[in-house]
Amino acid sequence: MGSRNGVFSARSAYHLLSNKESSHRLSTASDSRIHDWSMVPADVWKIIWICSTLPKIQRFLWRACVCGLATGDALTRRNVAADPLCGRCGECETISHLLLGCSYARVGEWEEGIPIIDSLVKLCLFFLWLSRTDLVFGHKIWQPNEVICAAVKAFQEFVDIQTTVDTTPSTVSLPQQWIVPPAGYVKCNCDSSLSMDSCKSGIGFICRDHSGAPMVAISDPVSFSDVLVGEATVIRLALLEIISTRYARVMVESDNINLVTYIRDGGGTSPLLI
Repeated sequence: MGSRNGVFSARSAYHLLSNKESSHRLSTASDSRIHDWSMVPADVWKIIWICSTLPKIQRFLWRACVCGLATGDALTRRNVAADPLCGRCGECETISHLLLGCSYARVGEWEEGIPIIDSLVKLCLFFLWLSRTDLVFGHKIWQPNEVICAAVKAFQEFVDIQTTVDTTPSTVSLPQQWIVPPAGYVKCNCDSSLSMDSCKSGIGFICRDHSGAPMVAISDPVSFSDVLVGEATVIRLALLEIISTRYARVMVESDNINLVTYIRDGGGTSPLLI
């Protein structure tokens, strides 16, 4: 171990150890951009994104498929000081174990008359995860049947909402199920959020190819004081991101009818702030 002139020094040893530590951190860092999406069959993404359910359930399933949930095993592999074992049965707490293999996940019984519907099953998986986080943080200990009851209640509320069509003038009526773009195209779904009470705002978008596989997904607490500004900002960022990957055929979906109208009209009558 030496310097450039071949002579050992404490400085050269320090730099060697520092470089090794930096390399180790980079190799174990978690980044949504380095997930190997090809490991997940394209049909899985289609099932997730076209399922008629709540958006947060779709995002939860997406995170589960890319090992993005903070299970004990996942935290341990990222060098986080956490118990890698399941808090209920003592086995290694992986995502598949938590949602499918754990004895707790298989104890609940369906009440007579409750149909086994695909969307309802997905809600059960979500509430299994919620019951796990409540157990870990000491908020509540769920009984298995409580998980099913909570999922059935949420499912019924979702069905009731779907029967009531909201026709507010500030939103576009989008199809209930996500539609894949034509072959060779990329579709970006964009949205922004603004809370006037808490003075917090943010944007988010996800870009998927014609098979439904996600290419990039980003959320960012961008500051803005007008919804139109937020909606325009997220579309601009999504286009810049996907164009930087050399894709020229891009489709954009937004639920803000005012911004969609301005874009379609060429911006001739749009406010100066956007």
